[in-house]
Amino acid sequence: MPENNLYDESTLDILGKTPAYLIRWGSTISLAVVLLLLGLAWWIRYPEILPAPITISPANPPVKLYSRSAGKLHFLLPNGADVKPEQAIAYIENPTKWQDAQRLEQILENKENKPIDWGAMHLPTGLRLGELQSSYQILQEALQSYQTFIDLDSEAKQLYQLRKQINAYETLQQNLQSQQKIQQSELQTQKRKFSRDSLLYAQKVLSPQEFDKSLTDFAQQQRQAKNSEITQLDNLLQTQTLEARAQDISLSKREKEAKLLQNLQTALHNLQTAFGQWKDRYLIEANTAGKLNYLKYWEDGQFIRAEEPLLAIIPAQSLARVGKIELTATRSGKLQIGQTVKIRLIDFPAEEYGLLEGKIASIASLPALEAKSQKEELYMVLVEVSSLRTTYHKNIPASKIQLQGTAHIITEDISLLGRIFYQFKKVWQ
Repeated sequence: MPENNLYDESTLDILGKTPAYLIRWGSTISLAVVLLLLGLAWWIRYPEILPAPITISPANPPVKLYSRSAGKLHFLLPNGADVKPEQAIAYIENPTKWQDAQRLEQILENKENKPIDWGAMHLPTGLRLGELQSSYQILQEALQSYQTFIDLDSEAKQLYQLRKQINAYETLQQNLQSQQKIQQSELQTQKRKFSRDSLLYAQKVLSPQEFDKSLTDFAQQQRQAKNSEITQLDNLLQTQTLEARAQDISLSKREKEAKLLQNLQTALHNLQTAFGQWKDRYLIEANTAGKLNYLKYWEDGQFIRAEEPLLAIIPAQSLARVGKIELTATRSGKLQIGQTVKIRLIDFPAEEYGLLEGKIASIASLPALEAKSQKEELYMVLVEVSSLRTTYHKNIPASKIQLQGTAHIITEDISLLGRIFYQFKKVWQ
């Protein structure tokens, strides 16, 4: 055995052989590490994200109101006041006195879609209505003509007199009919007497003088009966003539009244139209409910130009907002309704406030705009942001009307393991 060999052969065999338990535990730990890494790769999400600028605004955006004519502006409500639809906010100075315009509006509102008692209606005088004065005066004149017609009511008086005459003729007709019955009875009696006298005269019993007297009495009775019939016919004709005249007067009255009412309706309609045009030109009204917000500092009586922005009405908001994204066609292929959107706000750093969350609500089927830089058509994507509460449980102030930021659209929510698998698949293909 050489001197430099410090160990014998059996010792060297032991030293050169790895223990079996180390191999077992090493394999187990390696497998566990691999499985752990695979589990982490499956659990860790590595979604495919499409970034894009986004503008978030209320579902009901503020409504701006503009002046429609030039003149001195007079506000009726202070900045920050709550307004209702069609409530007057301001008016532009014009020849129409504002208080008189309010009185006229009350008159017209009371007459709209309601039955009108024109006879009891009263229109105030002395109103200073400017360009509305002529239309208002026409309505006054039409109303005065109608009320004069109603008050005089000459046709009704004529009809009353005619009705009295008709009633008198009808009473006379009844009396004539009763008288005719009596005369007919007397005529029959006289006729029988004349028949007997004729027989007696034929038998030479009655003298010629007595026969002539009997004939005269019978003829006279016939004349009286005939005259009675003629009188009845004449009385009936007079009655019918009076009734026809009464009908003509009644028809004439209805026609006059209808014409006067038509004139009133036309005058009222023309005044309502003129007043509506006046309101469009000089009156600033709220077209929705909300809070009044002056767009700049205004002094009462300050001169403004036509089509100048004056104020905005901020509708009563819920926390729901709508985000608008513009994407080119090359970037919108994977978009689907319902995909999650993470939003980083410019004014509220994500490190401090967190992110807003939303979902794609709609995707435009046709392009709306053209991108100047890429010279590609842009598609509008709407994102529903149901709450202003961030992922850090902080609330973004609802007073912020418009928010700018970057939207991260999660087009495919896959894991890190899936991403690695896609890379291998890509290399293999």
